[in-house]
Amino acid sequence: MTFQQLGSVEVSQNGTQIEVAGELAETEWPEFSSRESDRTGFYLALTLSGTGYVGKTTPSGDWKVSDLADCDDGWIVALKEGQKSFTFRTFADKAKAEAKQGGEVYTVDLSGVTYGG
Repeated sequence: MTFQQLGSVEVSQNGTQIEVAGELAETEWPEFSSRESDRTGFYLALTLSGTGYVGKTTPSGDWKVSDLADCDDGWIVALKEGQKSFTFRTFADKAKAEAKQGGEVYTVDLSGVTYGG
C-alpha cells in the first residue's frame, strides 16, 4: 500500500491541534490488521517525529503504542467513514505509554476530510 493510494490530504498543525483536509480513498487493505474491526477501509498517514512513544485507541478498542522513531516515515491511523476527529497521546516513557499514564494529548480535526471512492 502506498500513501497515494490512501487519498490526497493536507495536514497543518498549531501546537497540539492538527487539521486535515482533502479526500481519503476507500481502500481494501486486509494486511493492515489481523482484526477485522480495525480494517475500516479508510486510513490516514501522519508523519510524526521526535523521541518517545505515541498511543491511540484503535477502532476495535485496543490501546496501541508505537515508537515515534518508527513514525517519521508515516504513522497509519484507521478511521471510520465520516469520522470528524480523533485524539492521540505522546509519551516520553514506554511504560507510561502502555499504561496510558499522562502524556500530551493531540486532537486531529477531520472536518475538512471527505470520504470517497
